Formats: sequence, C-alpha cells, structure tokens
Amino acid sequence: ELIPSVADTAENTVCGEADALGLFTLLYGGATLHLEPASAGPIDCGDPQLVDLVLTPGPLTEPVRGYTVQIQTTGGEDLIPGDITIHTVPAGAEAWPQITQNGPNDFTIDYAILGGVEGIVSESTLLSIEVLGLETGAIEVAILDAQLRDLINDPVDVVLGNPAIVEVECVAPLSVTNFLASPGHQQVTLTWTDPPD
Repeated sequence: ELIPSVADTAENTVCGEADALGLFTLLYGGATLHLEPASAGPIDCGDPQLVDLVLTPGPLTEPVRGYTVQIQTTGGEDLIPGDITIHTVPAGAEAWPQITQNGPNDFTIDYAILGGVEGIVSESTLLSIEVLGLETGAIEVAILDAQLRDLINDPVDVVLGNPAIVEVECVAPLSVTNFLASPGHQQVTLTWTDPPD
C-alpha cells in the first residue's frame, strides 16, 4: 500500500507548484517528484509525446534506493504497460523494476536497486510515459501517490508536483489546389497541386 506524501501541507498552503516545491526544499531539504513533457507545444492527433518523471533530491535527501509511484492518465489513447519505460538509475545499477496495472490508465511502478550501490543522489529521470492524442483536447498525466526509500528502506520525504498537461490539436490535412480536368480521346486527364508538407 502506498504511503501518502508527508508534504501535503506545503502543497496546500502555497499558491503555485514552483512555490510549493521551493518551500518544501527550503524548509525540509527534501526531494521532489515532478512530471515534464519532453517537448513544449501541442501535438497532432496520432502523434506520441513522452512525459518524464523526474526526481530531484534536496540538500538533506538521503540516497534513494527504491521507489513506488502510482501514475494515472486522463484523455488520449488508453495506456498500456508497454507505454511506460523504466530507466536504470544510477547508470549501470542492477535493479528490480515492476509495473502493475491497477485499472484503466492507472499504474503502479516499483523500482529497487540491488547490491551495494550508493543509490540515487542527483536529479534523475526515473521513467518515461508515452501518451498518444486521439482528439483535440488535453491529456493529463498525474502522480497519484509516491514513496521513496533510502539505503536501509526507511521513507524519504518527498513532495509531488502538479499533473503534466499535453495539449492535442487535431489539424485536418490541407486540400489539393489547381484541380483541373482536361478532356481527351475517350478519357479525362485530372491534374492537381498537392499541399505543402
């Protein structure tokens, strides 16, 4: 069972995600987890977009040996386990990853570093989620809950960032131009100009 973040008070008393994350780091020296779309701007229908889950340790954060994160998406194509890529951090570590589907578009990701390594001590992209737009609107990717663990499996303080929003704009293809029909002997020749790419 996931353990709620200990930083709910910071998020509920400060206006804006950046202020909440900054307050938590200042007061507690704790870690933050936030979602970052890989590129800015809207995507077209049928185009994929990666959303990264980024861990930023605070100045007092113990090395992180593992995590449990619950992710949910709203809008877009239904998410499947294959849309989630768990990155091995730190690089070269021997790790145990697991993805569990809780329900439609709702997943829990578990990750544990094995062996005698130092753990995660610097900003790292933990995983990437590929979303796909189906219609004009927005896709929301949210962290429902998360737990970080240190080298002796004690909880690590963490504050969760706001959902990531991926805008989708379905643009219809441009029409052909200069459409002409030229009659000939027992046939009609059609010509046109294709729209630019």
